[in-house]
Amino acid sequence: MNAKQSVVRLEYMPLEELAEAPRNPKGHDIDQLIASMKRWGFTAPELLNEKTGKLVAGHGRKEALARMRAAGDEAPKNILVKDGRWFVPVVRGLEFDSEAEAEAYLVADNKLTQLGGYDEAMLAQMLQEQTARLGDEALRGLGISEAECARLLETLGGAGGG
Repeated sequence: MNAKQSVVRLEYMPLEELAEAPRNPKGHDIDQLIASMKRWGFTAPELLNEKTGKLVAGHGRKEALARMRAAGDEAPKNILVKDGRWFVPVVRGLEFDSEAEAEAYLVADNKLTQLGGYDEAMLAQMLQEQTARLGDEALRGLGISEAECARLLETLGGAGGG
């Protein structure tokens, strides 16, 4: 292993001790994040820049957890609770060459998942199957509105799939 290379590891840290990056241009739908966490638990760890001690990914998830805790909600799966404090899985050991590189990664982490779009026919088919199995619960926490789902299913029907 290179002397400069850090060992990446997963570590649980107190929610209130997670410091956010000073700038983050990404908005978040906190209600959808909360619905997702209530449905599946906390599934994507926060990412921490060891050089600054600040997050480079996970700001929305952190805000959703803080809001859930403040509302008296039960901690989602994969969040540890000790003495009333919530402990969050965090990827540790990441180091960026500069604050500018950490900010660039923050943008990339958010933006790259949006690129490529969706195969709308496949997405519509999956949503149709989910709604057939789960009814009203199918869309909870997916980030897809009922109107968007209806539009996709209409597209599927028009393509001979419905």
